[in-house]
Amino acid sequence: MMGLLLDTEGRGSPGLPDDLRTALTTAGGAPAATVTPLTGQRGFHATVSSWQIGDGMFLMDVACDPVAVSTSAARLAQHQYDRVAVAAVSAGVWTHRHHGVTVESTSDEATLIIVDPASPFDFRRSDRGSAVVIFVEAKHLNLPPSSIRRAAMTLRPTHAHYRLYRSFLGELRTVALREPALLTELNATANQLTRALIIDAADTAAGNPTAAVPDSDPAALVSRVRRHIEVHLTDPELSAATIARAHNVSVRSLYKHWEATGVRLQDHIITLRLERASQTLLSERHLSVTAVARRFCFVDPTHFAHRFHDRFGMSPTAWRMTNP
Repeated sequence: MMGLLLDTEGRGSPGLPDDLRTALTTAGGAPAATVTPLTGQRGFHATVSSWQIGDGMFLMDVACDPVAVSTSAARLAQHQYDRVAVAAVSAGVWTHRHHGVTVESTSDEATLIIVDPASPFDFRRSDRGSAVVIFVEAKHLNLPPSSIRRAAMTLRPTHAHYRLYRSFLGELRTVALREPALLTELNATANQLTRALIIDAADTAAGNPTAAVPDSDPAALVSRVRRHIEVHLTDPELSAATIARAHNVSVRSLYKHWEATGVRLQDHIITLRLERASQTLLSERHLSVTAVARRFCFVDPTHFAHRFHDRFGMSPTAWRMTNP
């Protein structure tokens, strides 16, 4: 039995990312994960709680400001880890990229995602949010890796066990907060429901090769691309190619659908980065102009200054002085 592992309120120390990563690992998460606050460390607030449900099974409750959590193939190779994660992520502006498939929040309800421990993932959230996560050792599920992989790629709200499992995670959280001693009695149920959820999603994928294909509605695609860009503004690899790949469309198709916005895709990205940079210059005054420029992927500070002046009619330094 555990409980609250971390509360960063009022801290903002240089070691905050490591403290957060340690808490997530202690809670049952992957030790290979990299955790990056997306709003800077000063004022960043996160809470992490965890409880052991049974042998190799943990429940985690986390709430935090904008953050990126990811693993890479190289880091996975350095750490032995074999826990499957199922998370109910609160509604908001976020993306989860795993096995070449991008999942996003599309309703006011929490979204379920499955994380295959054998493959890299990239989760990015640009607003404050929360998640309830269960970690189960793969050996206890008695399922082939291929089933876990297919389920991670194709889990949808239409699957039979989706809503039941989401409700179950909420009930587990309630039990953990009120009567944590009772969690061990729910070990077998949690394992059976997790297994059923994965089997259902995997079997559906096996019988429907198009299950992982995203919505082909042009308006829906543009909406998803807009959210993707907002979440990945600080990613230097953000481009038409990576956006297209994340949404399972060709670059040509992406450009064709985006034309309806009347704005060039690259211009839209640059404008958003400049807008976010202008906000950061005022909210994080301890950062140099060069540091803000680099956060939003402007490698050359002079180029950033020119772009900023074109957008706001003054230099970044003058912007700060004009907006005390």
